[in-house]
Amino acid sequence: MNLIFNKLKNFFTAHPLPYSALQVTSSYISGIHLSLKDRKLKNHFILPVSGRIIQPSFEKANIKDSPLLQKIITEGVEKFDIYDHGVALLLPELSQRTFVFSFDGLPATSKEREQLIRFRVKKQMPLLSEDVRISYDVLQTRESKKIISSLARFTVVNDYENF
Repeated sequence: MNLIFNKLKNFFTAHPLPYSALQVTSSYISGIHLSLKDRKLKNHFILPVSGRIIQPSFEKANIKDSPLLQKIITEGVEKFDIYDHGVALLLPELSQRTFVFSFDGLPATSKEREQLIRFRVKKQMPLLSEDVRISYDVLQTRESKKIISSLARFTVVNDYENF
């Protein structure tokens, strides 16, 4: 009975996974598209770009040439049969900071968890700006709970979201 309950709980509480994902870097743009039926790789692309289109930075806007970037992404995505707008976008590594923390216990609310993550990050990055957006996931291990968190400046994330 407990196994069925856990499966149902995971089904309804897990983050929905998109069927398409794009990754942008200063030298290439890649994408994958999974089939709706069995979530196996259906299509993919890797296209080179010049360094003047995207300049990854944690502090400043990254996209330097939006029309050219849109042209390249459109060229790659034409291979995909995208039925919904659920596409994941992976930011360049230099545009974000990733941390892994271990905890014995975690606060119940997501707001308190985010404050705890921000506190731990500030120990490593004392001059952390207040406009940082945090995304995290909790991994349960036998001994502790691990949080994998990614931080990016609001201006950088907003740059990609507006694109």
